[in-house]
Amino acid sequence: MNQDEGLVRRFYRTEEGDKKLKEAIIREEREEARNEGLQDGLTRGRAEGLAEGRLEGIEQNRHEMVINMNKKGIELETISEITNLDIDEVKAIIEQ
Repeated sequence: MNQDEGLVRRFYRTEEGDKKLKEAIIREEREEARNEGLQDGLTRGRAEGLAEGRLEGIEQNRHEMVINMNKKGIELETISEITNLDIDEVKAIIEQ
C-alpha cells in the first residue's frame, strides 16, 4: 500500500473527508518538496565548498612555491614565469 492509498483509507469519502485528504496530500507533497530542496541545497553547498577548498589549496601551494624558490635564490622574474603570477604578486607574497 502506497502513501496515497493509506491516506484514502484514513479518511471517509465524504466532503469533509475529501477536504482532509486533500490537505493531507498537500502537506505531504510540501514536505517532500522541502526535503528535496534541502537535499539539493546541501549537494550544491558541498560542491561549492569543495571547489573553494581546492582553490585555496592551490593558492596556498603557489605561495609556498614562491617562498621556497625565493629562499633558493631564484630570481623574481623566473618565479613569476613559473607560477604565472605578476611580479608584484610575487613580491607581495615574499614580503608577507
